[in-house]
Amino acid sequence: MLVEPILDPDRPNPLPRLRCALKTHGLPPIWVEWDRQAPACPDQLPRYGSPTVLVNRRDVACEPPIDTPSSRFYFDDRGDRHGAPSIEIILVVLEYPPEMFTTSVEKNDRRPGRFHI
Repeated sequence: MLVEPILDPDRPNPLPRLRCALKTHGLPPIWVEWDRQAPACPDQLPRYGSPTVLVNRRDVACEPPIDTPSSRFYFDDRGDRHGAPSIEIILVVLEYPPEMFTTSVEKNDRRPGRFHI
């Protein structure tokens, strides 16, 4: 399993929540961390807002990449805004196979067994 947090130094840090989610799922706290502004960052990754957590190159928030640099916000069940993905969202993506998820572009797909995050 490939876990990749994508970060900007001036944005909220998702790593404590990621570490907790991996531990809860029984996985070691191992990931490949990317700074969106670093020359070594793969070309497609800066298209995700910061912070983003990818699991097997799928965004835990099921959002597609965009063409402009941006900050990311995440909303909980009450509609409150947070600067990093919740432990619960990360856990869902760690537990279920990628084909169970739809992105925001695919949210009109309402087949049974599909998660809409």
